[in-house]
Amino acid sequence: MRSILAANRRHRQFNMQVSGFDAAISKSGIGERGFEVRYESAPWQRSCRYATRPLMPRVAEDGRRGAVVKAPDGKSTHNTALEGSLQGSNQRGTKQGERMIAGIDVGGTKIAVGLIDETGKVRVRTDTPIHVERGPQVALRGIMEILRAQEQQTGLVIEGIGIGCTGPVDPLTGELGDVNTLPGWQAWNPVSELSAELKVTVAMENDADAAALGEARWGSGKGKRSLVCITVGTGIGAGVILNGELYRGVQGSHPEIGHHIVDPAGPYCTCGAYGCWESLACGPAMEQWYAEQDGVSVGQTAKEICALARAGDRTALLAVRRGSKYLGMGIANVVTMFMPEAIVLGGSMMQSADLLLDDLQAIVTANCRIVPYQLCKIAVASLGPDVGLIGAAQVWHHRFSKSKGQYESRCV
Repeated sequence: MRSILAANRRHRQFNMQVSGFDAAISKSGIGERGFEVRYESAPWQRSCRYATRPLMPRVAEDGRRGAVVKAPDGKSTHNTALEGSLQGSNQRGTKQGERMIAGIDVGGTKIAVGLIDETGKVRVRTDTPIHVERGPQVALRGIMEILRAQEQQTGLVIEGIGIGCTGPVDPLTGELGDVNTLPGWQAWNPVSELSAELKVTVAMENDADAAALGEARWGSGKGKRSLVCITVGTGIGAGVILNGELYRGVQGSHPEIGHHIVDPAGPYCTCGAYGCWESLACGPAMEQWYAEQDGVSVGQTAKEICALARAGDRTALLAVRRGSKYLGMGIANVVTMFMPEAIVLGGSMMQSADLLLDDLQAIVTANCRIVPYQLCKIAVASLGPDVGLIGAAQVWHHRFSKSKGQYESRCV
């Protein structure tokens, strides 16, 4: 174990490894005041400041990558404690067994938890319902119980955790935003809490971004440097990858492509706009339009409507054609705006891709003539029902994996 590299009047620098680092910061109190990680070797030649202890696992990972931790000098006892604790050990690091990334997919009605290997295969999976009214701490305890049980039952060891969560999340701080399906959970930070409990690095992204990362690494977008992964189900979400990196808006915000306006005279959406893409092209939009027609059975699901369309039902065919028209218009807008190498379509509506794809491609051809649309491949997602877990695992790889070629963390 390397010890102190250098010291000056105001700072002491440590080239540290993961072993013992969490205990060192806990005893020293330095983590409470903030510390800086300076990257001195490519490709991490930059400085990052971490302000709170919940980010310690990320700093530990930085240290393993050769970073120098520079802590603000305080009382001598703080620095002495840090020096001595560097000789400690990380209990999780001593565990034997094949190392996995835990994936956590937080939806509106359930949470899926699984262990995923380096090839993107889900080795074990557990689904549990969300009881929103009980609050996030109950959900956290349930997740912890599942993860520990999965480790014990399989003999696998969790190396890190990736989370894909519905709604607005802050991927940099790890906090949930105002998620309409998780009322009262705003500001909950599963990243810091899971890091503290399991002493591993944890990363979180919006679930659409997680799906995009999964498809780009192991699915229909494999090998593509730019792609947009669009999930069409009860709503429409999209994750954008440009030049191999997730596209982020200001302060790491997620672009809500499903709510761009397609028809200003269209129906009202829960987002507060009229005629946004989601309000016209998602599953419930098809169901609502179909139910408003004369002579039909009320309460048909989008899946049932598509089945009726295959059987030749005229009204169902019209409903599918209307849905594919609006879905195609939105995709054409995405092609024109981003011109990605691939657009990957997932979600429950893509179970009826055979009814939709020809119309989608025709609409793109008719509306994207000023860009080389022929170079954009439109494909159905291939990861299936495990895309949430696989994508969550790739969230961790994208943030922390050494093989990625670059390392992302919060820099200021």
